[in-house]
Amino acid sequence: MTIAVLRLMSGEEVICTVTDENEDGFFIVDNPHAIHTQMGQGGNVQFGFFPFMMYASGHQVKIMGTAVSCIAIPDEKMEQAYKQHVDPKALIVPEKPSLIVP
Repeated sequence: MTIAVLRLMSGEEVICTVTDENEDGFFIVDNPHAIHTQMGQGGNVQFGFFPFMMYASGHQVKIMGTAVSCIAIPDEKMEQAYKQHVDPKALIVPEKPSLIVP
């Protein structure tokens, strides 16, 4: 199982846990969430998640492989935010400590 970001042919970006790609060309994904971005204060880009198929029963969705234009592994901050969103009890891994030099 891999956490990945799928860019669909429609332009939507979906973060999810890819559990399988079956012989029919479908990606089987758990907990898919669309990524919503907006400009925050100071021009910083902010993001949020909302359920990809809000009214689907269960947490698993099949996405046609032909509907996906590309797949990427999310950066560490995005992955941690996703994990915390889908499981608020999940352990948050702190950033590596760094030395502050004046």
